[in-house]
Amino acid sequence: MTDCGHGTKIIENLENKILKVRLSDLEEERRLCLLLTEKAINENDTYALMFSYTFLGDYYLAVSDNQQGYYFLYEAKRIGEQYHFDDLLVRVYNYTGMFYSSVYDEITALDYFLKSLQAAEKENDALAIAAAYNNIANCFEVKKSFHEALKYYRKSYEYVCAGQKDSYNAQVMALSNLCNCCYQAHDFFDFKACISAFEAIPDEAYNMGMVFMRKYCEIFMKLNDRDMDGFYQKIEEILKLQEEMEDVLLVYQMVLVLCQIMLDLNHEYYAQKCLEILKRISSNREKRMTKTVQELIIKFCRKFDYQRELFEECIKYHDIIIDIEENEQKSSNAGLQLKMEAFYSKEKQTDLEKENDRLKSLISVDDLTGVLNRRSFDQDMHDPKLLASDSVAVAMLDVDYFKEYNDYYGHQKGDAALKEIGRSLQSISRIGIRTYRYGGDEFAVIFNNQSESTVRQILHALKDDIKKKAIKHDGYRQGEMLSITCGWAFTMDDVKHMDNLLKEADDNLYKQKEQRKKDKNQSA
Repeated sequence: MTDCGHGTKIIENLENKILKVRLSDLEEERRLCLLLTEKAINENDTYALMFSYTFLGDYYLAVSDNQQGYYFLYEAKRIGEQYHFDDLLVRVYNYTGMFYSSVYDEITALDYFLKSLQAAEKENDALAIAAAYNNIANCFEVKKSFHEALKYYRKSYEYVCAGQKDSYNAQVMALSNLCNCCYQAHDFFDFKACISAFEAIPDEAYNMGMVFMRKYCEIFMKLNDRDMDGFYQKIEEILKLQEEMEDVLLVYQMVLVLCQIMLDLNHEYYAQKCLEILKRISSNREKRMTKTVQELIIKFCRKFDYQRELFEECIKYHDIIIDIEENEQKSSNAGLQLKMEAFYSKEKQTDLEKENDRLKSLISVDDLTGVLNRRSFDQDMHDPKLLASDSVAVAMLDVDYFKEYNDYYGHQKGDAALKEIGRSLQSISRIGIRTYRYGGDEFAVIFNNQSESTVRQILHALKDDIKKKAIKHDGYRQGEMLSITCGWAFTMDDVKHMDNLLKEADDNLYKQKEQRKKDKNQSA
């Protein structure tokens, strides 16, 4: 027998481990996700399955396998939207937005970041809201709409501050984004408040990346105060620190801005130092990074009158542009292909769901009478929702002298009569009242959260409805009409013993039929 508690604990441990390693060990993230996928399937845990697919999508995007990343995110999105796992949908929409950014479809990327924002707001998750605003800001920054980007970076920082008090890394990242964007937009920034925020973070909370970002912000403060000696001292510190940094993309983003500052200040030495770092990082990476660095190299050559080098760098720039156009064409085609495949996958999924609904209907409904069948009755009798109800009643119904009816009229007429009984039963079916063909000429009704008086009234109305149909039953006695007898049982016990309740209803049906026979004999 499966130990559900033990299985749940393993799943929780795997989920926590994935969250810890996702930014530091990609291959471990993948290994843990595959383990979680297997465990989720074995435990029939839909949430855990979506969790594993979400972070498999995260892994494959990180290793630039967009095809695999997209499909895992698509499956995670489908599960999340079906079961309303909004906390995971925040991440799924975010990662999907990152996918579309990677194929240069910023419009669709923005759409998914907005979906992530809506899901985060629904979850009231301040840090997730901050992350969504950060990504929205980045969409504008990529397009060099710095003033627009700044609005959303400010919102991001507000929500970071409103989130967990120990979210220091997120605070530092938000502050560095604000510094950077304010400089790009030539907008005011309160550096005193910024430095105070850094000083409020405990020393033991700092990692190397946070130290790097703090020094980056201090550079802007020195520049703003026109403290050039302090400014160049901080430049030296950050250029030395970058040699130890593992997060080269963070270094790239920061040094890129520093290089632009040095070119604006006409400082050839530090501009060249920055370019050397940028060339090293961008080598063999995404072509847009190489293009940005090459633009700075050309600007450097023009600024400091390197005419011979300028000609050579312009030729390189031309070649990079051609490569980018070719790659963008491929990426655009890949993006279009993925969208079409997603559309057809969705179409196939819809067809599959319709087919599943049809199959469920076939195996749940009685073909002849149109009410639910014995299989459905047996399942519903032990449904946890029913067992947790305040009250439950079960009624057993029997068509009076149906064997005689069949013998007299034949089975075709007998089937027609059962269909009429089925129509009457369907007319009382609604939320809290489900009707079934138990077998042969026996039927059943389950009442969920209905009062005793309601049960009594419904069954009385059902008997009257069948009488009004005036289905002749000359097989029993001349002038008789087809009728039913009901027996039912009701409980409001905290623990519902459904087998006992069914037996009580069946016994009451038998008593009613015996009483009916006595009454008939006495009247005869």
